[in-house]
Amino acid sequence: MPDLKRFVGRVADAMGPAATPERVESISRLLLDEILQSGNTVSQAPDSVRPSEHRVVVSAMGPGIEAVRASISRIVTDIGGVIVEVGRDQNEERPDLFMVVALPESGISIAELQTRLDAVSTSKDATVSVQHEELYNAMNRS
Repeated sequence: MPDLKRFVGRVADAMGPAATPERVESISRLLLDEILQSGNTVSQAPDSVRPSEHRVVVSAMGPGIEAVRASISRIVTDIGGVIVEVGRDQNEERPDLFMVVALPESGISIAELQTRLDAVSTSKDATVSVQHEELYNAMNRS
């Protein structure tokens, strides 16, 4: 059982401040189903299922999304990260933005990055969050 505990712990760590017992359980079940369907064990999960340690998705929504994007870009640059991909949902009621960011290996934790992004949320009247790329992908599957 230690492998399973470690796995669930990594899921909780990947979720950062958004981790609640219910959400951690839900995401863990989803990922474990993927692993079991592929015939692997938790200790030998394929890289596409393991939580990434260096790629995150920054999501934002709210008015003035271009100013929000510029602020997020400055923060990513300041921490030594690289924006790998940018996408937008052109919903008129609620413009959305996401950025896939490669974090420096020696760098910043998700919690620290979220703290910096919280300043953008406050100053731009937007919602900005960050989570591991695999977790984002698992939660946003169609």
